[in-house]
Amino acid sequence: MNGLERMLAVFQFEKPDRVPVFLNNTFSNATLIGKTVSAVCQSESLFTEALLTGYKTFGYDGIRVGADVTVEAEAMGCKVSFPEDGVPGVCKHIVDDEDDIDGLRMPDPYRDGRMPMILKATENCAREVGEEAFICSLVMGPVNIASQIMGVGNLLVMALEDPEVLEKLLKFTSEISFRFAKACVAAGAHGVVFGEAICSASMLGPAIYQDMIQRVHQNLIRELNINGIKYTTLHICGKLGDEQLKSIADTGATSLDVDAPVDMHHARTVLGKRLAFIGNVGTTDLIIKKPEEIEENCRQLLEPRDLGLVLAAGCTMGPATPKENVAAMVTAARKYGRFS
Repeated sequence: MNGLERMLAVFQFEKPDRVPVFLNNTFSNATLIGKTVSAVCQSESLFTEALLTGYKTFGYDGIRVGADVTVEAEAMGCKVSFPEDGVPGVCKHIVDDEDDIDGLRMPDPYRDGRMPMILKATENCAREVGEEAFICSLVMGPVNIASQIMGVGNLLVMALEDPEVLEKLLKFTSEISFRFAKACVAAGAHGVVFGEAICSASMLGPAIYQDMIQRVHQNLIRELNINGIKYTTLHICGKLGDEQLKSIADTGATSLDVDAPVDMHHARTVLGKRLAFIGNVGTTDLIIKKPEEIEENCRQLLEPRDLGLVLAAGCTMGPATPKENVAAMVTAARKYGRFS
């Protein structure tokens, strides 16, 4: 089987020849091609080169076409800083109150900011390896976009004090996610990963997720399904309790990309075949541990051998991640990743 076939089999709870590997490793790929994170995140050609070089060097099963979490916010007018080898971040927000929400402009994925760079890289990767690898574009989800344009702290306050205003904002940001996701699939992506880092129990909390965010995700995924987009993944950082896992499964997402704090074995037991899981080797471990330790971590993660698992890092892999540790993940999947 090739990588595309493995990934699709996992999403459908069928049995591939082994567990596939699917990494969020644009930053470490920048190092692989001898470029800075800043350069790769701002250049269409370098971005594509980094993605394809990583795939061809290590032989994993899918390419996650993602730069950083600020792409949509920047396209809307936020000012973004680009540290040479650090994570790009918003340094000037555009929403302070409800009046600012009324004045927001809907970004065009084909024209604004770096959104066209993501589309072009998706097209380039799909054209070159799309028949053998799962091509999946990274799009920020509605909550993450909201947090980028107004700040995480302000969003948390709004969720508690002005939920109706936040609901209004999320309706707008959901449309951004929807339009960008559609454009990515039109460019050749087989699926879309929605970055929703702050939806974890560590940030918004399970009650706010169930009361407010779940239906936002349900509506977004349903509209994408109606438009023929079948494979949707939610990436959520931090901890997730049992009730929130069940709420996430009710969104209709194909898979859940989980961070290292989640007990993968327990989470998979809670949800069974309601959705597939992607994860969740710790990104710090991938920087500081030796390859043999990473391989052993992966071996443990790959037990039990129930269907519906993709091996990945828990979150974005840092630029300092040794290439030997990336290779160790692929090696572990080939040695130990056999489904029962």
